[in-house]
Amino acid sequence: MARRRTALLIATDRYADSAFSRLRAPANDVARLAAVLADPEIGAFAVQTLLNEPHYVVRREISRVCAEAERDDLILFYVSGHGIKEDSKGSLHFVTTDTVRDHLRTSSVEAELIRHEIDQSRAHQAIVWLDCCYSGAFPTGGTPKSAMDADVLSQMKMEARGWCVMTASTHIQYSYEPHQDAKAVGASEISVFTNAIIEGLRTGAADVDGDGEIGTADLYAYVFQHVRAHTPNQTPTKNDLASGELLVARNKFALRLPAGLDPGIRDLLRNVSPKVRQLAIDHLGNEAREGDRVARETLGILRSNRDPELASAAAAALRPKAVVGDPPESRQERPLPAPVAQPVPVRTIQPRPIVLPRYSKARLSLRQRLQSAGEIVGITAVLGYMIWWLDASAFWTIVLWVLTAVLTGVALLDLARVLLRAWLDVSRVLHRERIWLRPWLDFSPDGENMAGGHFEWKTHNWERRPVSFPRGERLTYSPDNRVVVGLNVSGQVILRDRQTGRLLRSLPSCSSATFGYQGRLIALSSRDGVTVVRVDSGDVVARLASRVHHEELTAFDPTGRFLAVSTRDTHLGRWIDVYDTASWRKVALPQGIREFQGFAFNHDGSLLAATTFDKAVELWDTHSWNRLHTVYNLSQPNCVDFSPDGRFMAIGTWLGRIDLYTTVTWRRYRSMGWHQGWVTKVRFSPDSRVIASCSTDYTIRLWQVEGWAP
Repeated sequence: MARRRTALLIATDRYADSAFSRLRAPANDVARLAAVLADPEIGAFAVQTLLNEPHYVVRREISRVCAEAERDDLILFYVSGHGIKEDSKGSLHFVTTDTVRDHLRTSSVEAELIRHEIDQSRAHQAIVWLDCCYSGAFPTGGTPKSAMDADVLSQMKMEARGWCVMTASTHIQYSYEPHQDAKAVGASEISVFTNAIIEGLRTGAADVDGDGEIGTADLYAYVFQHVRAHTPNQTPTKNDLASGELLVARNKFALRLPAGLDPGIRDLLRNVSPKVRQLAIDHLGNEAREGDRVARETLGILRSNRDPELASAAAAALRPKAVVGDPPESRQERPLPAPVAQPVPVRTIQPRPIVLPRYSKARLSLRQRLQSAGEIVGITAVLGYMIWWLDASAFWTIVLWVLTAVLTGVALLDLARVLLRAWLDVSRVLHRERIWLRPWLDFSPDGENMAGGHFEWKTHNWERRPVSFPRGERLTYSPDNRVVVGLNVSGQVILRDRQTGRLLRSLPSCSSATFGYQGRLIALSSRDGVTVVRVDSGDVVARLASRVHHEELTAFDPTGRFLAVSTRDTHLGRWIDVYDTASWRKVALPQGIREFQGFAFNHDGSLLAATTFDKAVELWDTHSWNRLHTVYNLSQPNCVDFSPDGRFMAIGTWLGRIDLYTTVTWRRYRSMGWHQGWVTKVRFSPDSRVIASCSTDYTIRLWQVEGWAP
């Protein structure tokens, strides 16, 4: 940790000016937070608390803490109370007990004061936590802490040094405390944001990556998830500028294991299951008896652990084994294979049958009806007025009447086309909203869940819920159904246990994440290339320096032999690079696969389908990498996918249609219907009975593969 760690906690819940409502959370907030930060096993801060102090005392103490800090010190400021914007300048002010609403500049603490004092301080590490709001509407059952608009992150932006600012909400939201009525004033309450910080530090749950240390990124990830789970309309924010993570606290319950210990054994020792931990201890015992120094050191640390069961198991493993009746030279211990050296066997997953939701067929929306009708009415009205205005000329009257008839006919044909599409459409609209520009679809291997856009659905009742990741947008499920990866708009990648929801670790930032064979590897794609890492340990396996063209188009084949990546050359030509996963070398293809829109491997990895710009889908043999067949479509294909049972290939087109082809004859089996925009993604369900699709018309639709009728 830093040489000296100082925390100044500022809380105000009583105000002389009646313009500010009394709060009940700050006093309890600051007391509990001070206890956690001062704990020598957690924060080890020298904590000073200012509760209901006037503005000049708060200003003086902020200046004093910054002035007394040395270069290697860490200073932390926490502010809880009302935050308000000055109308004339738009600057943010923290309200103190003597603040006068009409004289903010002379009776409050301006946010720029903290920024200025930190900039002038010799300390090169600073953390600021603000539990006050800035504007927006708060959810029912909560009491807002201000009613003005001020972008706190921009006002707290500091010079280039190690600093981090974390706030309870965005500059367009309220931070709120539990519902307050007249009887509850002064009750022992705590705000959602501060409670997340306290619980994350006190229990060690904020140690997201499990390294025993809670950094600013770890704490933010935990606080975000906690706050969003309890208050969906409140979004914590973070802004920092540091060469690495600032260390906030230690996880007092973490196992501080030797640096040379195998990462797999490390993960097993931190497992919640006693049986799994016992396997790791038995393995370490065998290694220690064979003279392994790291194993013996690890068992020595575990022997003094607070968990009595773990400590006794480690002590037993350190004791020499004695076999009665056998001479020493005949004693041969049965070697226990290292569990990390062998991949975890994949469970056979039987997907559940998926039934379409009982929604009405996807008819025209009201907006589309009004738009089509408005075209006809508008054109007719304008041209009719022109006819009346030019009534003196018979020639122009005839011309305008003909033009009116032609344009009205075109509008009627367009309306008829839209109505015909709506009548023949057999899809179910699962979601209609302005979703991400590059929507994402994925089914869990067991068919229990489907992720699309920034939502997740339970397929048994199609109940929708938001993705529980920081600014979460996309979920991808591992083939073994053990892990789910979340990727948000800022590129943050988080691995989470599929069953318990426990955060496993964070991965390098990227634009797309794709699981490999049996979920052992994950490929992280960005414009700079593709990084392949191990799911169990987070270790980097390979870095592929491809000029990635489309980050979404990265895929492992189902057997794990190849990784296909969308690339571009210096002339902006589109190619597909294929890598051998055994050596991570690029496969030399007899013919280049170029000028494509999208691609997908079939169910057994024997074929690679690539959509081209000439209304065709090319099929490539992955054994010889020769082109086997070309499927020509009626309209330009944009995306493609194969059914898990290998029977069908689905193509999404620019015209919004989804065409289904049989893989036996490669003839079109049927046309599924239309979106009102480009189809950007098609995905079969694990049981091959349902197709999910998303489009630029901002809808996610479901299509039944067989047994449908208009």
